[in-house]
Amino acid sequence: MTLRAVLSILVVLSALALVVDRGADPSGGAESSADARRDTGGLTECGPMKRGDRRPACVRRLQRVLRLRGATIDVTGGYFDRTAEYVRTFQRQQGRPATGMLDQGTLDALADLPRDPGAWRLGRDCFTLRGPRATAGASTGACVDVLRTRLAAHGVPAGHGGTFDATAMTAVTTFQRLRGLPAVGFAGERTRHALDAADGPAGARTSCDGRGCRVVVGRTTTRTIAALIPDDGFARGQAVGVLSALICHEVTARIATVVCRAAGSVVINEAAVAIEAAARRDECLEVRVGPAPGEPVWSPRTAAPVSGRECGA
Repeated sequence: MTLRAVLSILVVLSALALVVDRGADPSGGAESSADARRDTGGLTECGPMKRGDRRPACVRRLQRVLRLRGATIDVTGGYFDRTAEYVRTFQRQQGRPATGMLDQGTLDALADLPRDPGAWRLGRDCFTLRGPRATAGASTGACVDVLRTRLAAHGVPAGHGGTFDATAMTAVTTFQRLRGLPAVGFAGERTRHALDAADGPAGARTSCDGRGCRVVVGRTTTRTIAALIPDDGFARGQAVGVLSALICHEVTARIATVVCRAAGSVVINEAAVAIEAAARRDECLEVRVGPAPGEPVWSPRTAAPVSGRECGA
């Protein structure tokens, strides 16, 4: 499927999200951090709970905290199947006995919302993050913010905001394709664990000196990005922009003091041709990064197919 087709589908899904949002919190969207702290504090005061708990105010606090971690659940005040299943999933991810009952240890772990985004582990701390469906609304809350931050750290621009929207879906799909994961458009367990990993683009080899960097992107990543490049000019720029962000991520990971920005339109067109040529020949892609004359900011300057021993998978 071309990126144009993916974007068209996402536009439709975004429109549906305005109508089909049955899982949305009654307060309307993601909670503020102050609301989140209030809910976690209130949950701690409520103490342990189990299926059928007769304290609806406490169950609502539990459900709001589950939503902060990405659960697409209605805030009903009833501790029944879906609430118990989310508690069970959280327990399994935390390495606890998966009983579905909110015991004291599970409550403490659930209420512990790290203030530092870097302290979150998407695979351990969050549920599956996804857009709206016919049966539930989109994921919202702190985990969606962390997801966007983690995608950007891997070189995939993901926008901003605490609701899993079309931009987040496109970014997740792109990351999955780059990592060789099923391109399903939502962040399930495998995708979240892959995002927790600290490595950069698959198969990239980078060498730098004071004048610039040379990044060799592996065959698999080159082919994947080539498959994303459509004929449409705007979408073409978006697809190559993903590569540009990946390259800048590689460079700044090695030289922390460098400011790297995406390539300009001329370089984007040249890069698109180079990516397609490299993929067609089953070669790697060599990208040279450095500052323009008289400019302090670095950016991708040239791109060309490359082969030989340095060209990895």
